[in-house]
Amino acid sequence: MLVLEDDLTALTGGVWEAFLGLTAEPVPPDDAVVGSCYSSCVHISGAWEGSVNLVLPEPLARTVAAAMFDLPPSDVSAEDLTDAVGELANIIGGNVKGMIDEPCELSLPVVAAGPGISLSIPGAEVLQSVTLSSGGHAFQVAVHARPTPRTPRSEP
Repeated sequence: MLVLEDDLTALTGGVWEAFLGLTAEPVPPDDAVVGSCYSSCVHISGAWEGSVNLVLPEPLARTVAAAMFDLPPSDVSAEDLTDAVGELANIIGGNVKGMIDEPCELSLPVVAAGPGISLSIPGAEVLQSVTLSSGGHAFQVAVHARPTPRTPRSEP
């Protein structure tokens, strides 16, 4: 599967606009996510195996949760934050899954939060990663893939 930078940027920007009423513009990759952040990942399995990972700084996670749930940012709870970030990864992952011709399934999102959070996806390589900015905060979206299909172990 080939995921172009422009496709991932446009797809994410479209999600930001349609679901949040916010903009997301590309920025240089060195505009890294800093401080406490939220990271969410969904896995795609089936004929193609990979993952979609979203990393947002806490202030942007609060902004998107407030937009998603129509709340003032000060009323956003910890549960709202994890729900919003997980749902965004789910929506973006569903759009990536839609680019795959073969039958695949999307997992439930996994969300981690804290300073310097980094999710690792062992055995996968980054196919494409983009850094965007919304409300003055950089965030990242990456698509990972397993380089070769797994072979089931034979029983001894």
